[in-house]
Formats: sequence, structure tokens, C-alpha cells
Amino acid sequence: MPLLEEKEVLIIEDSPAVGILLKDFLNKLGFKKIHSCQNGKAGIEAFKEITTKGMVPLVFLDYNLPDMNALSIMTQLLSVRPDVKVIIETAREKTEESIKDVIAQGAYQYLAKPIRLEKIKEIVETLKIEESIITKEIFDNVVNLMSNTTQISLLRLSQYLSKTDEEIIPIINQLVSNKKIVQINTIKEIACPRCNNVRVAQMFHCPK
Repeated sequence: MPLLEEKEVLIIEDSPAVGILLKDFLNKLGFKKIHSCQNGKAGIEAFKEITTKGMVPLVFLDYNLPDMNALSIMTQLLSVRPDVKVIIETAREKTEESIKDVIAQGAYQYLAKPIRLEKIKEIVETLKIEESIITKEIFDNVVNLMSNTTQISLLRLSQYLSKTDEEIIPIINQLVSNKKIVQINTIKEIACPRCNNVRVAQMFHCPK
């Protein structure tokens, strides 16, 4: 799994001042791939475009947008990638029913306005801790599968572990670099029996 700072960030915020504040501070925290949209429709389109590349951006979502409400936007983002982390920015209190609903429906974090930079940093640090735990879990599962399999493709690893190539490839590269596994010749797999679509798969095996 790539470092958190290597992830793309999507800011959906209609206030240019707040958008610039978020972007500048996230830049200082190490994030480089930051996209900004000023309404919900553009935000959803940008999110879908990013996910077609196999990436899952970290999303900062303004609660009050001119064209759509935050719950509707978040629901559509989650339908595309249920693992997306959506941070809701709002001046409303966390105890308000409308905010409780958004959190209950899957918002990752609540960011109060006026925005405090320390809170953004706190959220990022929490994400880093969570991702390090997830990465170790994926690493252990990949090693376990490899040690009990003669050979396996990246496609099969992704399917067995229900993870994306983006999450697994860094671990595979680390294992290859440490000579724990060996990449062998690629093979062609028939992906669709009706149209004979062929997918090339990278194959790996444990040399022990």
C-alpha cells in the first residue's frame, strides 16, 4: 500500500478561501496530488475519474454545497468505492441530527468550521496509524497465501484478499526485493468465455 501522502486528495468545497486553506496545508503535510471542485456534480465526476485509475482519493466534503447535499454526494461516492474516507466539513454542531445522519451513513471524520489546521493534522495522523495496521494485515495475508501456494497471479491475490492491485503491488515488490518470492513468466488468462477477452497476469511463487 502506498504511503498516505502518495494518495490523491479530492476537495469538494464551494468556498475558494477554504479550498485554498485546505490545499495549502495538505501540501505542507506532504500531499501533492490534490484536486479541487466547487460543487457536488463536479466532485462526483472527478471522484469517478480518479477511481478509474485504481486510486481511492481522500475526500474533504463541504456539508453545504450549492447544487447537492453532502449526504447525497457521499452516498454516490460510497457506491463507487465503499472504502473511501470522506471527511465532512461543516459549521454545524456534531450533535445535530443532520450531521449524525451523515456520520451514521459512512462519513469517516467530522471537521468543524472554522477549520483548525491542528485538527486536519490530527485526522491525517489517525489515518496513518490505521493504514499501517491495514498494510501489515495485507502483508501477512499475502505471505500466508504465497507460502501455501505453488504459484499465484496478482489477479488471484487481489480476488482472494478482496484488495486492489494498488494495495497489493507495493507488498509484492517488497517481497520480490527481499527475495521472499520470485516473479516468473507472465501468462495469458481468458477473462471472458463469451468474448474470449484475454488478460495478461503476472505470476509469482515462493522459492522455498
